[in-house]
Amino acid sequence: MVLWWGVFVMSLEVLEGTQYCAVISPIFVFCLIYFVSGVRMLEKRSDEKFADNDAYWEYKRNTHVLIPLPKGWGGKKNASPPTGDTGSAEASL
Repeated sequence: MVLWWGVFVMSLEVLEGTQYCAVISPIFVFCLIYFVSGVRMLEKRSDEKFADNDAYWEYKRNTHVLIPLPKGWGGKKNASPPTGDTGSAEASL
């Protein structure tokens, strides 16, 4: 993703007119990674894997998902372990 943004930024000096449509590529790559694959799928799997690990949920509350930002600037403030009885139907089998 950084590669695509870097190529776009470096080419800004020579772009003219409709060539500025080149910004679509880094935006498209960001959307794919953030919304479609990558982040969402990995977070779901990690939430299930570390559901009982309090340190994981603290890390998730204090860490931005994709872009490394200073502490307190990112993270999901409402990140908390799932509540309720999950998997009880499978346990009775």
